[in-house]
Parts: sequence; C-alpha cells; structure tokens
Amino acid sequence: MLKFLYVLVFIFLFTSSGWAKDVITVYSGAGMRKPMDKIGRAFEKKYGVSVRYNYAGSNTLLSQMELTKKGDCYMPGATMYIEKAKEKGFVDYEKPVAYHIPVIVVPEGNPANIKSLKDLIKPGVKVILGDPKAAACGKIAKKILEKNKIYDEVQKNVIATAATVNELVVYMCMGQADASIIWKASLLGTEDKTDIIEIPKKENMIKVIPIGRLTFSKHKKIAKRFVDFVASSEGKNIFKECGFTAYSSKKYGSSTGKKIMLYSGAGLMETMNILGAKFEKEHGVKVVYNYAGAGHLLSQMEITQQGDIFIPGALFTFNKAKEKGFIEPGSERLVAYHIPVIGVKKDNPANITCLEDLARPGIKIVLGDPKVVPIGRAAEKILKDAGIRNKVNIVSRASEEPQLVIAVSEGIVDAAIFWRSSLWELRDRIDIIEISKEQNCIKTIPIGVLTFSKDKDSAKDFCNYVVSRKGKKIWEENGYIVYPNPKYKK
Repeated sequence: MLKFLYVLVFIFLFTSSGWAKDVITVYSGAGMRKPMDKIGRAFEKKYGVSVRYNYAGSNTLLSQMELTKKGDCYMPGATMYIEKAKEKGFVDYEKPVAYHIPVIVVPEGNPANIKSLKDLIKPGVKVILGDPKAAACGKIAKKILEKNKIYDEVQKNVIATAATVNELVVYMCMGQADASIIWKASLLGTEDKTDIIEIPKKENMIKVIPIGRLTFSKHKKIAKRFVDFVASSEGKNIFKECGFTAYSSKKYGSSTGKKIMLYSGAGLMETMNILGAKFEKEHGVKVVYNYAGAGHLLSQMEITQQGDIFIPGALFTFNKAKEKGFIEPGSERLVAYHIPVIGVKKDNPANITCLEDLARPGIKIVLGDPKVVPIGRAAEKILKDAGIRNKVNIVSRASEEPQLVIAVSEGIVDAAIFWRSSLWELRDRIDIIEISKEQNCIKTIPIGVLTFSKDKDSAKDFCNYVVSRKGKKIWEENGYIVYPNPKYKK
C-alpha cells in the first residue's frame, strides 16, 4: 500500500511540477515535411520538448489558425503567407530559413519532351498544378505563368489540381501527367521516377521560407527557441540535407521584401552602411537610410511620424526623442563612444598639438552647428570648459560632420573638432590630435526603435544586431570604442 502511495505521489509531482515533457504545435507547409520532421527530433533531443506538426497547404493552415487560435509556430512555403498572418495579428517573431525554388517536373525520360515553360501550352500536354487557393506551390505556379503571360493557355492543359505539394509529387511519380511546377526540394528521392527542368531565373519566382511564432502560443519562450533553432546553422544544415538551399544565398539574393527606415547621424554613415548591408544579407530585411544632423532628423520624425529606428551621435537628442514619446520603451541600446578629437590637414601645416593651440592668433577653425549636430555641442562645451571659447576664430559652422571634413582636408581652415571615428578612414588626408580625457567631452551613441515603426520586430532585430558581437566588431573596425569600456565610464 505504501509503495502504491509513493507511485501516486511521484505521478502527481511529475505532472504538476513541470517535469512532464512540453509539447509545441507547429503549422508547417506540406513541402517542408522531410526537414521539419528531422528538426523536430533534433529539437526534442536537445531541449526535451516534443514537436507536434500539422502539415497542409500554407493557406489552409492559415484558415485553421484563424478558426482555432491555437498553436505555437507557423512555417508556410513563402513570406506572403506569414505577412498575411502578421496582418491578422497572428505572428510576433519570425526568421527566414531557406529558399523554395520552383522547377518543372516531368516523368522520368520526359515523354512529352518538355524543355521550357512555353512547352506547357503545347496541344495534348497534360499538366497538374497545385491549388492556388490552398498551397503555396500552386499560388507561385500561377504567378510564374502569369509573369510569362501563358497562364490562360496552360490552363487549357490542366487536368487536375492538388491541395498540397506532396500530392503533386505522388501524381508525377505515378506518371499521371506530363508536367507540373513543384518546389525543387520536394523532389528529393524521386530521381528514379522524375526529371527536373530548371526555370531560368528571369522567368522564375524564387521564394523565401520563413518561420514565425504565433501570438496565441501558450509556450512563448519555447516557441521562440524553436524558431531560432530552425533558422540556426544546425537547422539550415538539415534543410540542405533535404535538398533545400539555405538562406541566404548570393545566387538567389537575401531580400524577404521587408524594409525598415533608419534615421542616423551623418557622422555614422560609413559604419551604418556596413551594418545595414550585413543585416540585410543575414536577415533579408532591407535598410533604408536617412542621414542628417541629429536635430534635423528629430524635426523630420516629428513632422512625418514615420520610420523605424533612431541612432543619433549622442544621448542629448535621443533623450529629446524619448521625451516626445518617439522611442519604444525597452528598446534603447548603448552602442559605442563618440570621442572628440582635433582634426588638421595632413602633415599639420599649422603645427597644432593641443587644444590651446586653437586659440593662437591666425588659426582658423570650423565647428559643427550646436543646434543640429552633436559634435557641435560637444565642441562648444570642450572650448568653454578649457576657457578658450571666446578666443578661437570660428570662421563657419557646419550642419553635418562631412562638411567639416571638406573644410579641413581642402585647407579652407586649419582645424576642426571631429568625432575620432569620423576620421578613421581619412587618416591619409587628415591628422588626428587627441584631446586629453580631462579636457574632453566623450559621448555615448544610443539606438532605439521608434514608437511609430510599422515593423517593430525587424527594427528590434536590427538594434540587437548593432550591439551584437558581430556588430561591435564592425564598430571597432571603423575606429570606435564599443560600449561599455571602463576607461570611458563617468
């Protein structure tokens, strides 16, 4: 009896304390069954979480989700479907995984002698296609045929439609039609029963396969972990083993059709261009830039109420944006230090060696406009604190830091105060004179998501990328000291 009670207690603890194995439900396009089954087993082995799949056409799955409001992840055959899911408020986190590459498939030996899309309109050719209302492969086949202006003619030869890509594969392996348009990866293992005719890239419409977490998931953290696992190198290698091309590929491009707009201080241009290009390649999200003085950018945001990310040269303008309610709470990240230095023309013809030399008679300097450029405010404070603000000969003001570069490198002035990083790649034209830490005014560069962003997930991903290990390496390569650094702590 006592032994029986121990067993009951153990069962109670096992089921109520979280020892029982978690289970997540994943809605997946039928064409990804092979890799997703393998990924599910690998995920369970690694994290102890069982993965239950619901395989069907991408649109059919979307309808099911809309009806039940249950499940944890959604992996359709193309980004269009996940965008639809996002519009309905079903997806709050996503990543690109692989490419779906449409091809023409024919029975082994190609009895109808199909060589191109146009051969599908030949009299007597029997064609089977996916149902465009149910399956991603059916919708893409329709778009490809429409793109090549042969859809109506091919329709005359269509003898049947299928709800999933797997049904199409079965039909073609059984030789029930002369041709179909199917995802290339779905044909892995059918080489002895089918032949593939590649569709030229100009005629084709290659799609990116995404995976996303569902907003009504009851296992949010696990669902996110699963999304990340599928999109990891381990997950992508499984897709490769199953005949897919993993995302991203130079051959097929990296764009998912998404786009985010970045307001960036002009002095950060070179570094942000590199970061944006790397981010687009890895995440498939195009970054559009708006470079100007931080004050000008703030005014633009106030007028337009558009854009996704703000990264000025210092906290001063960023904090103003926060006061106006423009920065999404919790999205702020500190990136790197902006360290003011004196910049002089190569070989230093005016022999400027320290801050006090800027006040020498005959020395002409240019400064950034303190109303719109962070380096302008920093320069004003540095000169004022050094007691030489009223002694220096300021011949002009610049609304953007690149204007300072031109003035100094062309010898229009003797010196200017720059951010150190802005001169890093210009050391063949401009010499750097360091300002002592005691006299300096070092600033911290922040970045944050805008409250009116229409794609906060992608914007947050970009902010996280900027401060990631990869991102920090890019900052360092461009002359920045990344945050945090004990030397520059206040």
